[in-house]
Amino acid sequence: MIIKKIVPLLTLLLVGAGCTKKEALPEDNETKSHPTVKQNNHSDDSKITPGLYSLDYTALVSNDPVKKIDLVINEIDYELDGKTFKRWVYTDKNNTPYYAGMPLILNKGQQATITVTNNTSADTNIHWHGLALPNDQDGPGLLIKKNGGTFTYNFTPDYTGTYWYHSHNRPVRDQVDNGMYGPLVILDDTDKKYTNDQLLVLDDWVVNNEEGHMQVEGDVDTVNGLTGQDIEPLTVTNGDKTKLRFVQAATAKSTTLFFPEKILITHTDGMPLEKPIYTKELTLAPGERYDVEMILSGTKDKTLDIKNDRDQGFSIPINYHYDAKVKEAPTFTKSATSHKEIQTGEKDLTKPDIFVEMDSQMSSNGHEWTINGEVFPDTESFDLKKDKPYVIRFKNNNHMSNHPMHIHGAHFKILSQDGTPVTDNIWKDTIDVAPNGYTDILIQFDRVGEWMLHCHILDHEDGGMMTTINVA
Repeated sequence: MIIKKIVPLLTLLLVGAGCTKKEALPEDNETKSHPTVKQNNHSDDSKITPGLYSLDYTALVSNDPVKKIDLVINEIDYELDGKTFKRWVYTDKNNTPYYAGMPLILNKGQQATITVTNNTSADTNIHWHGLALPNDQDGPGLLIKKNGGTFTYNFTPDYTGTYWYHSHNRPVRDQVDNGMYGPLVILDDTDKKYTNDQLLVLDDWVVNNEEGHMQVEGDVDTVNGLTGQDIEPLTVTNGDKTKLRFVQAATAKSTTLFFPEKILITHTDGMPLEKPIYTKELTLAPGERYDVEMILSGTKDKTLDIKNDRDQGFSIPINYHYDAKVKEAPTFTKSATSHKEIQTGEKDLTKPDIFVEMDSQMSSNGHEWTINGEVFPDTESFDLKKDKPYVIRFKNNNHMSNHPMHIHGAHFKILSQDGTPVTDNIWKDTIDVAPNGYTDILIQFDRVGEWMLHCHILDHEDGGMMTTINVA
């Protein structure tokens, strides 16, 4: 995260990320790019309303001990801003073209059997970002062959939250940027308290010009694969308690969101916050997810917008309707139970067991991104023991770029940032480390295997900023 000098530190961690210079809230200028197609009607398999990916609990409730899902990777033509793009998208068995990937909805403790068919011209795999699964069920150690290859994943999620899935076959940026990603939600019984539940997958597309100096950033922002006036509006009333699940699928760019009224951040990277945070501004680095609650009020109908930090097609309209029959307004969630604590005994949590230093260098191969001075696959790997706690220090020695660092196979607890203790119980799987900054985390793996650790700016990952953690 890019640091803003905000107190308390918890607010700094969750809100102060993304840009070294805070940009002004964009004005209501005419949007520049519009897609010419929209989401098709949802399939019977996914039970997801298209456009804004609304979750319908009545349709999603399933008592089946095993949920079988057919996931197909197809190539589609998609027109944006007058240009036609070839996109590789995750679809259902009916080939519904979900432009931000087919949403996968599971229940906690429900076994998932997901058969993936790869109809593209490239080998691929799937990483279930944020889930702690058996090692043989979470890419990148396997390949789903091109031109019709199949693989069946079997796993049972043991906790709830907002996650996502995406390719992890190198070059990772090429496949993810081309559309190989989708949202994944593990439902909780408490989710039923929401009147509306919306999935909002954020991305940026290269339509006219690439942006960014050391990584590729798109010039058109999208929400669920739509942009500009084609982004479908949220419709809420004064009696609604709305849950918004944001997934940052961009390969390089952080996005700062500006809300018309205060919202409540309840979860980060799928994990609930013990002390939810009120804010009107939220930044998501690549790979991060945030769940927020939105309760609007007022005695007149009105139109509002959720905007971001640049005028490149991003504006989520909100149509607010006042219902005089509503006598009691909903209230925000006050607290939640977070991730289970790691038992550390007398371990000194101020002394790291592992140092991960991120930097860059020039070589005969061009611009390289390093961990402890080495480029993957020559980076140092780390040997850890199952069920043993470790302190890892992420130190960003680069003075120009943030590094959102992601670990496969486990969530971790934030211990401190730049030497200042974080007393709140915050658990994540991706932490954005500012230039010249460092963050200490506490992690414990409960599954053996080889797990990846890498920067989630995918140009940096492909450029060498990745290593492995071997858990035995």
